[in-house]
Amino acid sequence: MIRKYQYLLYFLFVFLIAFNIWHISKHGLWSPPSFIDSLDLNTIAAQRFSKFDSSIRPSISGHYDGQWFYMVSYDPLMLHPGYSDGFDFPRYRHNRVIYPLVTHLVAFGQPKLYPYALFFIAILFYILGAMVVCKICEICGWTKWVIIGYLTNTGLVYSAFRDMSEPIGVTFTLLGLLYWERRKRSYAIEFFIVAALTKEIFIVAPLSLYLWDWWKGERSFRKTSVATALTLGALLAWMAYVNYRIPNDNSFATVPIACPSFGIGRFSPPFVALTQETLFGLYHATTRTIVKLSLSMTFVTVMIILISFLGFFRLPTSWVTILAIQGLFLSCTRGEIWNYFASSCRQTALLFILAFFWIADELKRIKLNGF
Repeated sequence: MIRKYQYLLYFLFVFLIAFNIWHISKHGLWSPPSFIDSLDLNTIAAQRFSKFDSSIRPSISGHYDGQWFYMVSYDPLMLHPGYSDGFDFPRYRHNRVIYPLVTHLVAFGQPKLYPYALFFIAILFYILGAMVVCKICEICGWTKWVIIGYLTNTGLVYSAFRDMSEPIGVTFTLLGLLYWERRKRSYAIEFFIVAALTKEIFIVAPLSLYLWDWWKGERSFRKTSVATALTLGALLAWMAYVNYRIPNDNSFATVPIACPSFGIGRFSPPFVALTQETLFGLYHATTRTIVKLSLSMTFVTVMIILISFLGFFRLPTSWVTILAIQGLFLSCTRGEIWNYFASSCRQTALLFILAFFWIADELKRIKLNGF
């Protein structure tokens, strides 16, 4: 029985790597040459930001996904009144401040350098993340093949070459997990705070970790409450500042919900929103490639979530707990996530990495204990 379980874990490990490679190979929007789009300034930015920088010129490449981080890089701390009128969802865009703030600092506030800084930072953190994964494997005694799972992560590859925030957010989350394993909790909390300010979804992993430590009695309720208050409080404080600096949002504060479903705000019961919005996305799919990639991403994500639930009830550990809660959160989230494969692969980037961590941890446990 143990041998069959071990083989099943090996199969799942190889399957996820193969799935990532297949997903990347289907070109789509994340082929490496697509970074050329980000090295030129696009028409939308030129139209909206010419009043801030007369040197902006239209792009021959057109729209690219990192344009919003590029725009926020002009004034990440919102020090100039009226600046946020230049683009839609200003509060939503500014909530994810770390990437554009680092870009602004690296480029020394020079707009002509922003596109290059965006790409450089995304690739740099993609590589740094691999180094952190290597260190986590070393500390935990896992197989180094986990690094291959990280490097082929379709969400990270897409994000790194399209100027999205996932590489930097994932790396700071991994740094938090690394220092948590080293018992350097204060440093870990700081990294978790930065990750949450990069993108709010990254707050789920540290909150899950705090809950696990309290449940297992490794940290007192007081220490757990302090860690939770610091991590969550920093994010809420920044969001309050954004609302103060942008009192009159020219649109919705968050991205519109694509497919109506019962629930509260951006959340619905587990798997309800995921199912409805997947069907909504398939209805509007334009090519067979998008249909295949969308369905496959949703299928594998649901598979990981269900397996994590089984793993948790079979033998709860810190890694499977974080994985299961991350998956549960994704299954409840509404919005333009599951109706298009590029968006869903970004959202599941950390989920896939945590899945490799859990598999590696299970294989180590079987090797050491035989069960």
